[in-house]
Amino acid sequence: MKHILSTIAICGILATAPALFGVQTGMTAQAQDNVTVSGTVVDETGEPMLGAGVVVKGTTTGTTVDLDGNFSLNVPVGSVLQIISVGYTTVEMTVEK
Repeated sequence: MKHILSTIAICGILATAPALFGVQTGMTAQAQDNVTVSGTVVDETGEPMLGAGVVVKGTTTGTTVDLDGNFSLNVPVGSVLQIISVGYTTVEMTVEK
């Protein structure tokens, strides 16, 4: 049985999404069209999602979270990030400045 959280915080903006885990992220500008997106991926109980991946949709650019659920990626503005974990629904978020 999958559990669904109703809100995900990204870049200080709350967005409603059909997520199975939460993502709290922060963004810092590094170049005119790129930003560093970093955050924490957690499950419905607030525990880090070990083994979760964060990937730029349609590319091979991505990373896995660390033991605390943290990640960081330098991506172009407008990219769609996919947060993926086995047994959970994939969540997609658009990176905005």
